[in-house]
This record gives sequence, C-alpha cells and structure tokens, in this order.
Amino acid sequence: MNGSLLLVMLDLGTVLVPDYQVVGCQRDATFEEASDTIDNSCKSSRSMRVEPGRYSSTVTLDFLYVANRSDFLKLKNANRDGEMVILARQEDGVIVQRANAKIDSMSASFPDQAESVISSSFTVDGEILNLWVIGVGVIGSVFIG
Repeated sequence: MNGSLLLVMLDLGTVLVPDYQVVGCQRDATFEEASDTIDNSCKSSRSMRVEPGRYSSTVTLDFLYVANRSDFLKLKNANRDGEMVILARQEDGVIVQRANAKIDSMSASFPDQAESVISSSFTVDGEILNLWVIGVGVIGSVFIG
C-alpha cells in the first residue's frame, strides 16, 4: 500500500525489559492469506460440501532495506537462531497492524555496480493483529527518521 511501511523488528532486550528495534523495512512486500478447505462431501453425492479450515498467512519482502551491517547481522542471526520477529505495518508514523513471524528464508545478492539486495519470507504465527500491543503492558509506536 502506498504510504505504508512494513517494518521488521527484533526484541533485543530481555524477558523483563523488552527492547523492540527496527532492523529493516520493505521496498516491496507481498502478503498472502489462505484458508485450507475441509471436504465434508459424501461419496454418494456428486456435489462437494466444504467448510473453511486452517488459516495461514505469509509475507514476502523482496528488496528488504537494512540500513547497516549491524542490523543485517542481527536479522541474519535471528534467522539462524530460530528467533521470532515482529512484522509491523506503519501508516503516517503509527503502527496499525502487527504480527509475530518466523523467518522462512533470507537471501542477499551483491551485484557489481549496484546496491545490495536482501530478500526474505516469513510465516505469520497466529493472526495479523490490528493493534500494537506486544507482551504484557508493552504499548508503543515506532518512528523511522
């Protein structure tokens, strides 16, 4: 969405004192939401009878912008260590949606005479939430300057 930022955040604090920091933001993002189909059909009927099954969502960030080497290493280590990240959608400086997510893949290319390109894909844990509350009593907004 034009005017929206998709932020990738890591908790670099502790369990008692979380410290959510932005380590990347998108230049191109794709959201995919899906519901599996449960087939309740009877063999004696030609018509299929269905109901919605498990919901899932994934996010792909082609051309993820990471400002510096330190943030790139934090994100790379989170992937290698199996740490969850937070994906947050920001509009006009305010986070309007967020989701906990697992990093599925992360790749980097370093072309000659051009900027580096980092791409990554994520599987959302649970649902994409229309609020910004993380953990117990942690409420806030993130601004990129």
